[in-house]
Amino acid sequence: MLGRGRPPQHELMTDQSVDDLWRRVQVLMGAGETATARRILETLLRKQPGHAAAHMTLSHIAWADGRVRDAARHALDAARDPPAEPMAIIAVAMALLRVGETLAA
Repeated sequence: MLGRGRPPQHELMTDQSVDDLWRRVQVLMGAGETATARRILETLLRKQPGHAAAHMTLSHIAWADGRVRDAARHALDAARDPPAEPMAIIAVAMALLRVGETLAA
């Protein structure tokens, strides 16, 4: 029987795998391996669609690749549920402004 307030084991495993994927993406981005990072981010978002940092990273990758519509879509997705940290909110707003989403920013 599960303890009170404790998520089921399958949710813990999912959270852990999302965390592992996110750490891997951070390493790949630092190494400039954006194509591999993009594939992993897409996997991460299938597991946790509202992961704002993943959307922001995909927005950055798309912008750098000249895929403005994809950059806008991911920035808007990140804006739906931004992290509470002030710098994250500023980053989302700046990404929205960069892609021309002035009303959403």
